[in-house]
Amino acid sequence: MSQDTDKYLHFNVGLLKDSFALEALWQDAMKYHMIDQPGKLIALRLTEYYEMLSKGLIQTGGGSPLKTPPTPPPTPITNGANGEAEMGQSFSEASQTGEHTSLDGNIVTASPDVDQNADEAAEYWALL
Repeated sequence: MSQDTDKYLHFNVGLLKDSFALEALWQDAMKYHMIDQPGKLIALRLTEYYEMLSKGLIQTGGGSPLKTPPTPPPTPITNGANGEAEMGQSFSEASQTGEHTSLDGNIVTASPDVDQNADEAAEYWALL
């Protein structure tokens, strides 16, 4: 990443040794041949996270999102027992329950524990 201080704001980020997040970052870096550029990979993943957040694809575990996305209508996400599409939760329903349905149909629950949410987010990104 460029050291141009007029264009970039640099951060010093620390991850716990032997943490799930650190292991996921190294696996991600190896997969995408960025083992020598962990800072760039962190910036890339953070950018992707905020893009998904702004589109309403994910919700933060604590506090409010930066910009509240409009409430989308429920959409079919999984096939029922009879092959019929089942309707997913709307964004507002998910916000009230703390549960969200992922694209693969699994229920995702936000934890009030920030570290747990960070570990789960790292696990999610490691799978991509």
